[in-house]
Amino acid sequence: MREDTGGRSADISILAVVPAQRAAELKHLIAHTRWQLRLVNNVADVHAMLRTQSASVVLCESVLSDGTWADVLREANEISPPPLMIVLADTDESLWATVLSLGGYDVLVRPLNPSEVYTVVPMAWRHRRTQQEETICPHVRSVLRRFRQLNATRMLPPDSCRFDKPLAEYARHR
Repeated sequence: MREDTGGRSADISILAVVPAQRAAELKHLIAHTRWQLRLVNNVADVHAMLRTQSASVVLCESVLSDGTWADVLREANEISPPPLMIVLADTDESLWATVLSLGGYDVLVRPLNPSEVYTVVPMAWRHRRTQQEETICPHVRSVLRRFRQLNATRMLPPDSCRFDKPLAEYARHR
């Protein structure tokens, strides 16, 4: 998996929980990335979506038609490993402390700044990946670390050996 400095070339799976009228904005923002975007417009659909398709990051509107970001966070925390939550808020920057204290990753304030989105989403994805690595056995962790070092220095031919399965897959085999 190759990443550019902005993280736009990483394969990041995102579940966006936003009203239909805001979905176009997100689609436009990530159109030139390799991110995989799945859209739902309410809390009720989050439960089914997270159980059938994995997501690394959840982008969630602060207020939805049938609940709030906190309801979505509860749903997300029921799966293992849970995706990291980034809340999208109109102007309430005071929400940030509440989101962090309840286990969310960050808050992005509207209007969305593309460079902030291109920074925060990959950071959340990398943070989640690191959390997953910490749950697997030390030997597998050291092999993955060494592979990434070799791949980063271009000592391995591209795609010669891929370790881009979710790390949870490796954890099941310990």
